[in-house]
Amino acid sequence: MNVENKQRIIDNLFDNKFNLDNFKEFVANILNFRVENNEESPKIFATFLSYIISYQVISNYTDIEKNKMTVMCVKIKEDKDPIRARVKQREFIAKLMRKWHKDGALVVFYNEDSLHWRMSFIRLNYEFTIKGIEEKITPAKRLSYVVGEGEACKTAKDQFYTLTNLEEDVSLNKLEEVFALEKVTKDFFEEYKDKYEEIKKILIADKNFMAEARKHESEKPESFADGFTKKLMGQISFIYFLQKKGWLGIKIIPESMNLENFNKFYKSASEKGKAILTKIYEREEQDLFLLNKEKMKKLNNKIDGEILARIFINSEFFNEWGTGDKKFLKTLFNNHLEQDKDNGKTFFEDYLEILFYNNLSEDRGELQYSIDFNSRIPFLNGGLFDPYGDYKWRETKFNLKDELFSNDDETGILDIFDRYNFTINENDSYETEVAVDPEMLGKVFENLLDISEKKSKGAFYTPREIVRYMTNESIINYLLTNLKDTNIKKEELDYLFNLGEFSKEYDLQKFEQDFLNHGIPLKNEKGKPQLDMKRNIIINCKKIDDLLKKIKIADPACGSGAFPLGLLNEIVRARNVLTFYINMTEFFKEKEKEKKKYWKRKFESDEKRSLYNLKLETIQNCLYGVDIEPSAIDITKLRLWLSIIIDSDNNNVRPLPNLDFNFMIGNSLIDEFEGMKLFDETLLNDEVLKKETNKGKIGRQKSLLGSESIKQGILEDIFSKQARFFTEKNLENKKRLKEEIEKLEISLIKFTLEVNQNLSKLNEIEKGRRERRKPYFLWKLEFAKVFKENGGFDIVLGNPPYVGEGKKKEIFIPVQKTSFGEKYYIGKMDFWYFFTSLGIELLKENGILNYIAPNNWTTTTGGKKMRNHIMEEMIIKEFIDFGDYMAFENADQQTMILLLEKNKTDEMLVKYSKIINCNNVKMYDFLNKYQSEQYLYSNVIIKRNEYKKNDIINFLLDNNETIIKKMKNNKEIYYLKENEIAQGIVPNPDVIGKRNIIKISENKIKEFNIKIGDGVFVVPKDYFKVLTNEEREIIVPLYETENVNRYIFNPNNKKEIIYLTTNIEEDKYPNILNHLSKFKEIMEERRENLKGSRKYYNLHWGREKEFFTVGEKILVVRKCPKYPIFSYTEEMAFVMLSFNIIKTLKINMKYLTGLLNSKLIAFWLRYMGKMQGSNYQIDKEPLMNIPIKMVSNEIEEKIITLVERIIELKKSDKDTQDLENKIDEMVCDLYELTEEEKDLVREF
Repeated sequence: MNVENKQRIIDNLFDNKFNLDNFKEFVANILNFRVENNEESPKIFATFLSYIISYQVISNYTDIEKNKMTVMCVKIKEDKDPIRARVKQREFIAKLMRKWHKDGALVVFYNEDSLHWRMSFIRLNYEFTIKGIEEKITPAKRLSYVVGEGEACKTAKDQFYTLTNLEEDVSLNKLEEVFALEKVTKDFFEEYKDKYEEIKKILIADKNFMAEARKHESEKPESFADGFTKKLMGQISFIYFLQKKGWLGIKIIPESMNLENFNKFYKSASEKGKAILTKIYEREEQDLFLLNKEKMKKLNNKIDGEILARIFINSEFFNEWGTGDKKFLKTLFNNHLEQDKDNGKTFFEDYLEILFYNNLSEDRGELQYSIDFNSRIPFLNGGLFDPYGDYKWRETKFNLKDELFSNDDETGILDIFDRYNFTINENDSYETEVAVDPEMLGKVFENLLDISEKKSKGAFYTPREIVRYMTNESIINYLLTNLKDTNIKKEELDYLFNLGEFSKEYDLQKFEQDFLNHGIPLKNEKGKPQLDMKRNIIINCKKIDDLLKKIKIADPACGSGAFPLGLLNEIVRARNVLTFYINMTEFFKEKEKEKKKYWKRKFESDEKRSLYNLKLETIQNCLYGVDIEPSAIDITKLRLWLSIIIDSDNNNVRPLPNLDFNFMIGNSLIDEFEGMKLFDETLLNDEVLKKETNKGKIGRQKSLLGSESIKQGILEDIFSKQARFFTEKNLENKKRLKEEIEKLEISLIKFTLEVNQNLSKLNEIEKGRRERRKPYFLWKLEFAKVFKENGGFDIVLGNPPYVGEGKKKEIFIPVQKTSFGEKYYIGKMDFWYFFTSLGIELLKENGILNYIAPNNWTTTTGGKKMRNHIMEEMIIKEFIDFGDYMAFENADQQTMILLLEKNKTDEMLVKYSKIINCNNVKMYDFLNKYQSEQYLYSNVIIKRNEYKKNDIINFLLDNNETIIKKMKNNKEIYYLKENEIAQGIVPNPDVIGKRNIIKISENKIKEFNIKIGDGVFVVPKDYFKVLTNEEREIIVPLYETENVNRYIFNPNNKKEIIYLTTNIEEDKYPNILNHLSKFKEIMEERRENLKGSRKYYNLHWGREKEFFTVGEKILVVRKCPKYPIFSYTEEMAFVMLSFNIIKTLKINMKYLTGLLNSKLIAFWLRYMGKMQGSNYQIDKEPLMNIPIKMVSNEIEEKIITLVERIIELKKSDKDTQDLENKIDEMVCDLYELTEEEKDLVREF
């Protein structure tokens, strides 16, 4: 069969309602599987009887890799939607797969009434154990497409088209590739990004828009354009998700009526209703009334709309939520094109703005009827559809033409979005819908930063599997800490969070159907319970639920909301499971175990503890986040609102909550203004407040603001108003509440300023608080309720920004100047270290801190203060090292997951994991401790009392630790001194690059033809054709990493460096100065030049010259991927910052070269030095920490002889491995290692 016919089969299947014959044709011709003639089977497991009618096996197949597959279709009951109940579908198939010993399955879920249906790929996890192959006890993983009539099937069809050229049978792995989400993500992002950039560019070029932007952000109006564009595209995205619910364009007002109907509605209407009917309906014929839409538009959208809608309630014209137009926006656009050809109306100004600001953000009564659109439109509340920056939308005209939204080339926003299927279900580790889901919007937002900007801001999107693992582990550790009085084990809580949904379905069937309805005992003949959920979870279900209900969690750099969303889903999923067990245990606690009481309790809890209500309660009471980027907070809120929408049913469409006091804009790391504290934190601690009051230290405060009870009253008033604001619907009331809360907070700030005699700064502070980008954030004021009632957060987690100080010094300075910065700043630190110390300060006692961040903090010089802070306040519970594996897309960053608990227990048992082999890493398997040679898992003990200030932290296995201790505790040990090690030269600049060329004037660039790559202080060898005698002395050979290897040095240099470190008689250096003066503008902006301590012709850091001149030295390559490199030379060798140089008179340099190149020292540096993944970073500090064994002259001479021979042979490019092995053995003997310990070093 040719490709065209195969594509026709795919189109015919996916574009239509499910047809069994079409599916069989697809299986036979696209998958190349033999179709079996099996009947439908009505044998359904009891747990699934309420949902599934039957299943039919279409094919069974074993692929070339011996994977066993089944292809089947499952018929769902008519009243069930085949795209809902994802857990039941997945687990039904998984149960059959376990029974039939299948590795994978391709399954269709459909019912005979639905136009759409689901095609799923399901796979079970197996792993090798000492018993052979067995299934890992985890849910099956499922990938799905939703297809059928009316669905956007382009992605599914494109993916299956890739199989049309295959002649052989499709393998399990190939089939899984067809369901890959990555292609959808990539394609959607590219198109989304192009449209975002186009709109932003148009707005920046629009004079009207920029005039409006300057009213809001006078210094950077372009950032207003950026924020506006992001919000506009987020709003349109939200509507596409909303369309899937059928909540838009619901018709209830007929466009025409006969006389009988008109009279019927007229008689039932109120007086106002009658007036409206006669105004908008015109009698065209004796038995025909037509709706006059122009007259209708003149009605009041709020008042008249509700009156009009009530006339038609319960009539044949009145449609319920869920029945709306699933392509509402495109229909609206097409109607606009047809109706507004010559009247100058635009889609943005005359439709979108009215939809957003006059309807979706306006409460129009109970029925939510919109006169503007002659349909029901939900009032969403929350602020998503409020004008960006409160711009005056009725007065401002923006140049956003219709072609941006849809055009003949199909490149408009609506054209792009129409090509993709949108799903409001958030994907997770077990369930992935291959479509645009809310998480993808978060990913899109993160990726809108270009790569260089991402690196400068340290912003990288956290992969879903990592988010789920971190949220689960954080919550479980919180529960374990607070359930110490029970016997609950971690494995039991893991079961609740990972398998709880399916266990609940099974146990529900056992209890309600078997036990309550049929009297079948819950215990088997041996007296053991037949329930699936772990017994300890059932016994303690109420305690667990109470803890989850009151948990307080913060993400101090929440980005696009990946962690808040992950936490929401995990908490609500677990509490939803626990609802059944709470009801069941309450039944057994009652003396009279009446069934009707259980059913009554269940009915009440189904409403009170619905998924919708659990989500609202969790968001309001448990989740908090801060980010410095306004658009980050906007996307976080959007995703939380979408999550709520998922569980809003059609019978109860309610406004969204206001999240302004849970997710806030601000600089998380700064909680003061110009060095002044703005909030008196003693108000949050009743014990401290009582002591201070008794001492009389705050008597003056009382006189300024009244009694302490008044101040406490202000806080209580803030708490009360924030709670009301969360659910407030009225726009004016929201504004009023916000203003009142702000005034109350300002009164507390004013009080603090007055006490400290800083009241003159109040106006500046108030102005700063009104700005959208807040320069500081008062954690203990904005989230005062958390600190007053809970003593701090139970969990702080997230993915803080990683930025080295050298790359972005300017972001460190504002933090560095604060009292917080004074405590935790140190040179060469990474920005995320601040967030660790912040997290520790925000936590309550026994709280959990969990970050994903770079993995080198345990050994870096800049990490000293953070290590000290952790070892003073915390215990390390888990350290997951990704090694060289790059966990983030488009990010060359080696990372780890760090889980800490705030307590001061002396001995820490650390769960340590590491990726050893980066090939084909399966993140889910690694995180869930699947045994494999490519992953290392161990438990490591760290004792707090053995940690000395500024020490490194390492995670040594017992045997490794023994070797390290032997080396440290050996007799006659010498440590290199700081003055015996020099860093390489820092020219600044060596050559012209992208960053510094912009500092040179355009005229000079043209005059001298300056281009990127031109040498400044570093030039090619023999670059200067004419030099004076003085100039020849300062042009010295420069060596790079290609010139050195272990032991030997290649003196053939390709470059030279202008080595000028002092003031000179300038007339004696005409050629050099003529060259350097072309780049003078760059050098004059260097820090030392600005201080006046350098001339433009000086190297920025020339180091001490004697380290580079003729004489014995060891060149040390700072970054080594395979093994450390120590190169001996006596030549003149000038090097830059990619080297360190050792020069000492205390030890023979050849002996030292042999020692440092030994396997044992590599072993030491691996575990006690600085590592970037599996790369050695041999800086000054690790070199100074190496325990160098001082030996007798006899042993020293033996090693020197071997070193000399190795150097001689290496120069002739001959093999020296046997000689190096001899040195390795001798060095191991020097440190008195046993044979077993030597084996560890040899295999290392």
